[in-house]
Amino acid sequence: NCGVPQNFYLYPHQNQLITSDPIGSRQMRYRTKVLKAFFGASAPVLCDHVELSVLIDAEENERDDDTPDFASCLGVGAVLQTKYTAFDSDVEWDWYWKWLTLGKKLELSSGEYLGELYDYGFDQPEAHALRKEEVIYYGFFVEPWGATYTGPVELRGLGAGTYRVERYVEDEHLGTVEGPLATLDVSFENSLLVRAVPAN
Repeated sequence: NCGVPQNFYLYPHQNQLITSDPIGSRQMRYRTKVLKAFFGASAPVLCDHVELSVLIDAEENERDDDTPDFASCLGVGAVLQTKYTAFDSDVEWDWYWKWLTLGKKLELSSGEYLGELYDYGFDQPEAHALRKEEVIYYGFFVEPWGATYTGPVELRGLGAGTYRVERYVEDEHLGTVEGPLATLDVSFENSLLVRAVPAN
């Protein structure tokens, strides 16, 4: 149901939950976290079409460009979706295709969302984690749009041992860390998506 309070009596009959017209990236991430808390860590949640991420509440989260935020969808393990159907020569189709292909390849929406590892309001920057097989994927976010973060982030939920840390969207190796709790010094704008892969 678009733009209205959701009817909880309908949820048992849906095979894919939806964030339902989120006004901006932050609201989409919050709603995904809540829906996975209600319906299970591996429940599929559709992030709604990514173009909604540019409809920002001007009082809280002003934005000076119209770039859809696929990182927020992928970083919380939501199902990626676009509503962009206009055949316009100015559209960066390769950019859209890159994200949708990566989302299909990783299928993070079927991973286990680890909602107990990070808390809103207490952990800064905002953080999300999910496990897919032996790999843990992390999404770190700062607001408002265009904000930057420089400093340490905690990679929680790791087991004992050595992990290789990668920025998997950019295919960039960031080094190795030791579990079960690792700290990584980072610098990023808007969002940082990394994964910790067992090194042995």
